[in-house]
Amino acid sequence: MKICAMSDLHGNLIHIQKCDLCLIAGDVVPLNIQKNRVESIVWFFQDFLPWIKELPCEEVYMVAGNHDFICASEYPVMKALEYLSDFKFTYLLNDYTNYRAPDGKNYKVYGSPQCHMFGNWAFMHSEEFLEGLYSQVPNDIDIWLTHDTPALGDLDLLPPSRWSQESIHAGGQSLAEAIQRIKPRYVFCGHLHTCKDKYLKLDNTEIYNVSILDNDYHISYEPAYLEID
Repeated sequence: MKICAMSDLHGNLIHIQKCDLCLIAGDVVPLNIQKNRVESIVWFFQDFLPWIKELPCEEVYMVAGNHDFICASEYPVMKALEYLSDFKFTYLLNDYTNYRAPDGKNYKVYGSPQCHMFGNWAFMHSEEFLEGLYSQVPNDIDIWLTHDTPALGDLDLLPPSRWSQESIHAGGQSLAEAIQRIKPRYVFCGHLHTCKDKYLKLDNTEIYNVSILDNDYHISYEPAYLEID
């Protein structure tokens, strides 16, 4: 099957290639309305939902991100989107779903929106909390869709920017440890837009940072497209 994976849209509802399954790893709400409850809800129904319906794929799975405040406070809104999309859209909040590929194979997809703490944003928790949360992730998942970038290799190495004059590692440690323990086939993440590396293979796990924006919030990367057997 063909997968399209992307993250950190921040309101940029882009065109994608035809695929079987589209995965979105959070931060979808436009920056200028991210803290406005009413405008965020209107955007989801007037802009996001029609876009989902027109995407050239069978199904769309999504987790929220730290900028998606409305997802943290209005879970029923996300479930309503599922219904109105005729269940083409699935919102994952620390749970999993099974995708049946056109060839009949089943893939267990787990989704988590949380990030390690670094400010007053949605879905942010201490590493201690996340360690407990990730201990509940099933051990037999094929795909882990998560907003946070794990602290593995140089996946989380941010270049000098307005946040730091030096390169810094800014990924999640408890997430990294959980990935090493569970060993899913694929991990798709985002959150850190531009890092030294956007891909890492760890034993049999392939990890992709699929943010489409750079650190200045300009579209700079294509979604990841994979053929999975």
